[in-house]
Amino acid sequence: MTIAAYNVHLCYRFYGTSTKATTYEKIFRCKWSIQKASTSSDNDANSLLSGFTESIETLGCREELLEFVTPIQILHNYDDDATLRFEL
Repeated sequence: MTIAAYNVHLCYRFYGTSTKATTYEKIFRCKWSIQKASTSSDNDANSLLSGFTESIETLGCREELLEFVTPIQILHNYDDDATLRFEL
């Protein structure tokens, strides 16, 4: 088993109809989850880890870019697959 530490960066940009009125001073954060599908004989096969990124307040600028960064540690074998998902 190996513990791998990652810093995951997720960027989201408001496009199109997003205006200052709809995004000004709104608070956003991302929920992240990792589903580990194990092919080895681990006891924690198909384990799920989850958490939240920091909260970010928007300025309401056109095409504003939000960047979320979160440290994630994953315990895995190199034969295993992990799926990382984010929800805004």
